[in-house]
Amino acid sequence: MKLSPALAGVALAVTVLSGAAAPGSGQKAPTRSEQVANRGHAIFPRATYTGPVVNYHAFAGHGDLAFVSLGALYVLDGARHRLVKLVPLAGGASNPHFSPNGEWLTYFDGECADCFYLAHADGSGARRVPLSTNGGGRVVWLPDSRLLVGDTTYRVKAAGELATTGRVPAHLVAWSPGWDEFAFETAQVKTSADGAFRGKWALELASSITGKRTVWYQSQISLDPRSGRGFQGDQFAGAQVLPRHEGVLFSVDPGNSADDSGGRPLYWLATPRGKPFALGRSRQATSVSRIGVLAVGAGGNEYAWMDKHVDICRPAPLRCSTLSVPPGQLAFDPAWAPDGGTLALVEAKAETAEDFKPSTVANWYSTHHLFLWAVGSPRPVLVPGTQGAAAPTWSADGKSVLYVAQDYLWLLRDGSRPAKLAGPVLVRGDWGAFFGQIDWQSDFAWSQA
Repeated sequence: MKLSPALAGVALAVTVLSGAAAPGSGQKAPTRSEQVANRGHAIFPRATYTGPVVNYHAFAGHGDLAFVSLGALYVLDGARHRLVKLVPLAGGASNPHFSPNGEWLTYFDGECADCFYLAHADGSGARRVPLSTNGGGRVVWLPDSRLLVGDTTYRVKAAGELATTGRVPAHLVAWSPGWDEFAFETAQVKTSADGAFRGKWALELASSITGKRTVWYQSQISLDPRSGRGFQGDQFAGAQVLPRHEGVLFSVDPGNSADDSGGRPLYWLATPRGKPFALGRSRQATSVSRIGVLAVGAGGNEYAWMDKHVDICRPAPLRCSTLSVPPGQLAFDPAWAPDGGTLALVEAKAETAEDFKPSTVANWYSTHHLFLWAVGSPRPVLVPGTQGAAAPTWSADGKSVLYVAQDYLWLLRDGSRPAKLAGPVLVRGDWGAFFGQIDWQSDFAWSQA
């Protein structure tokens, strides 16, 4: 994401809220070394690996599934019972995303730090697209299946060529799922020769890309190198526009700290210049139901197995309550079903380990299970046979849940027992991760368009 022009040369990071529910988020091409460092596990398979295990029967009629297996990217076609490999085993593929109309697929390959790839949804016709000549930065599908690369929008032609359709303002950071409300982050600062600056950043909303913007929130920021106090104020860290004009979520970076391992303060703002409602510190995804109810993966501890819970937050008036789980258990990875009536989440045992060795991470994942919570119920209900579950994702019709467990992708269909679909994902025996965090969501994408 680009910095505001007024902040050019000032080291203030601008990011977007993470998670599938953040429609304004984009993907940047990771280098091979960044993948290893950020995800904490090797991307090179063992010499004996010959390809993933795939259950064609279980996925029949469930659309297309793009998934990473030991560094390579594959597409499973549920209609044709066909598996296509897109990236070589040593390529370090990541972040596959299908277009909303289900016709196209974007992804990254660790071999190319300044490009992404565009292919048909079945994996055919893959082509490399340079980032440097397309505005750089984010790569994200818009609701109408146009592709936003940097600040330029494109229509994908039948053969895969990109046709420019327009540009978006450089300060656009998020938009509503219906593409009818837009959030912009701007900054106005005065700088001096010694590197000091003073000013403010603002979060603005508008009902169209070029429409009149209204300031919703602003914060004073400053830096005086001579004072020795460092950056002063809250720096913008991300935004998410809620559906049904229920307001905006935004996170801040107090003191412009480089360390966000324990999460950043998250706020819900319902009206312009209103009082932000504090949702605590979070580094997890926030899932938003179709009626604007939030499921916030909260908890500020940097370790995956400490201080994690799910808060259910409702609008008008803003109020939150923590989802009830048994003592000694954690809750995280919330995901609303399309109808907004059921929430999938993961529960696991709270631990006190202060290392994240492969054995520690693997042992903790063995305590994971998938749960479903119906709105109004006292507590979530266990789904049998889901040991090791993580990263639940709903089908478009709300009848199935795709999730990761025991290093494989699994499918829970209409209340039947889960079926193992495809894997392995990681290198067997290598379960290391940064403070126990494994970014499973960057390993797969599911399309049922």
